[in-house]
Amino acid sequence: MLHLLYTRFLVMALHDLGLVPFDTPFRRFRAHGVITRDGAKMSKSRGNVVNPDEYFDRYGADTLRTYLMFMGAYSEGGDFSDAGIRGVHRFLHRVWALVQRYRQQGRDREPAGLSPDRLRTLHRTVARVTQNLEGLRYNTAIAALMEFANHLQAQDLLARREVETLLLLLAPFAPYITEELWEQIGGPFSIHYQPWPTYDPALAEEEVWEVAVQVNGRVREVLRLPPGESQEAVVAAALAAPRVAAALRGRPVRRVYYVPGRTLNLVVDGEAAG
Repeated sequence: MLHLLYTRFLVMALHDLGLVPFDTPFRRFRAHGVITRDGAKMSKSRGNVVNPDEYFDRYGADTLRTYLMFMGAYSEGGDFSDAGIRGVHRFLHRVWALVQRYRQQGRDREPAGLSPDRLRTLHRTVARVTQNLEGLRYNTAIAALMEFANHLQAQDLLARREVETLLLLLAPFAPYITEELWEQIGGPFSIHYQPWPTYDPALAEEEVWEVAVQVNGRVREVLRLPPGESQEAVVAAALAAPRVAAALRGRPVRRVYYVPGRTLNLVVDGEAAG
């Protein structure tokens, strides 16, 4: 980190000499994490240094580039592993296969329109990737793209809008393969000159469950929870809610009746507080 100290020292000296109007070299500084291997910092003395040329030759630049951004949070780094890079390589192969499937499908067999579920998935993916990129959360942005690719694999027919969006969102991470695939589907030159996909916030909003919590049949709270929460998690959230706790008055819950995503009824001895 000494280079950062030197940079600040030189800029402060230049400022004191009246040669620059600012006294700090960075408006915002974000330190990246350290890449390790087998849990240890890479060094020649340990013999665990990775030669990127070997991975370029074996997997290609796109795979290595994408893996380095996927292996961990930008500010924390991650542990380099051959198994991990192979997983990213398989993901890029799936993207390639998806585009070839779309080309073989033909434009005349495209869906007339996207179903509400597919439209929501599309907008949520654009939102997740966009927001994660802005926050330098590259690993979670790539994870969202992997989920989207899996979603497209499960569809009988692919829509051009979905394929184009996948390639546009992937382009910052894998610039070479996306450029090639963009040309294959007849996109205008170049994919890196195209506008970034936009999303509708209303469609991109994550679904939530609104669970009405009752104590002895009387509604005391409405919880907003992620879909698919277990009964144990919903009960724990209900017990932590102040109005539910006040209605329970310290009495133990004798029975629980839960309709997933709709109602939770906690039964206690005696009448609930009025």
